[in-house]
Amino acid sequence: MDLSGVYGTLTSPTAQGYYSTTVSGIWSSSSASSFLRTAYYVIDKVFNIPPEEARAWRKKIALGDKGKTIAPLLKNLLKYCIIFVAGVVVLRVLGVDPTPIIAGAGVWVCRRLWSPDM
Repeated sequence: MDLSGVYGTLTSPTAQGYYSTTVSGIWSSSSASSFLRTAYYVIDKVFNIPPEEARAWRKKIALGDKGKTIAPLLKNLLKYCIIFVAGVVVLRVLGVDPTPIIAGAGVWVCRRLWSPDM
């Protein structure tokens, strides 16, 4: 059985470009995910601490019930920002220009927000 054709296909410059693109996309997604998990941990540590456990330098940000409101808001804001940035990075890695997509989404959002029938 001659596997030289298969080996030649798997080691071709086109295949290596696909490998590089796949690895870059996976790396971008995983780094965005790890950044998001770290940010969630920090938000929970900063905003969801009881005032009696706060050290002197953290007493100013021990918000009690306000922290229970602010923490999920910050998490959602951060989540959507990270998803947007990671999506743009992955599109760029895949060779797709995200500029028209972002412009179209901006027009759609503006039209939905400021339409006269709302």
